[in-house]
Amino acid sequence: MKRAFVRGLWGYFDRSDRILKRKGRVDGNIKYLMGCKYNEPFITYVWGDSNYKILKDLGVKDLILVTKEPQQWDLVEFQYRHKLQLLKLAMEDFDQIVHMDWDVIPTKQLPIDFWETLEKKEPFQACLAQYKKIKCGWRKEDPRKVANGGWVYIREKQIPDEIITTWEQDWNTIKRSCEPAMSKWIDNQNGKWIGVEEYYKRYEPEACSLSRNSPHKIIKDSCFLHFAGVGAITKGMVNAIHPHFMG
Repeated sequence: MKRAFVRGLWGYFDRSDRILKRKGRVDGNIKYLMGCKYNEPFITYVWGDSNYKILKDLGVKDLILVTKEPQQWDLVEFQYRHKLQLLKLAMEDFDQIVHMDWDVIPTKQLPIDFWETLEKKEPFQACLAQYKKIKCGWRKEDPRKVANGGWVYIREKQIPDEIITTWEQDWNTIKRSCEPAMSKWIDNQNGKWIGVEEYYKRYEPEACSLSRNSPHKIIKDSCFLHFAGVGAITKGMVNAIHPHFMG
């Protein structure tokens, strides 16, 4: 059984566009992450020679160059198609993966039954997030609740291809983000939106928590924390939650 933690880096910084300027804070978050004493080894799929050099200079190891160009798809309209491609590539290389954005921080040592615990729930798992704007316009109930793409577990190889197909077939509904595509795929698997409680039982990973915007009132004993939507991570922000984060 080949298992791996994976991350990805693509794109370039452009202050004139709200999507492209996010790249600046990503580069900053990588610096903080590399100082974490609980880091597990991870594979990074990289788009662009320049991004490869950035990661190498920061001490990130196990880099896989996907293409020398920093993008395969338009970075404004299809920014997060790269993340779906990352999931596809990783599942071609491994049997089980946990994908993490650069604002996902390991907060403690992994339990010895980490992967076995994940296997007790569905073969796709992601934290449920609550947004202010409607993300799942096809639903009558809970249209602002989506599967968050920051921390994703997968153990069936066809899942990324199926989510990509959902993205392509329902583009007018899903638009830019990969998260509605993941959510629509889950709804399609069940023939409906299954509700918050059932989602937690089947698709919510115990291993990761959101720093905010979770609709669940349950406090998890998680080993990863996703600083979702908070911008650039600072030492003060991290230490307020986990004082022993930095090595």
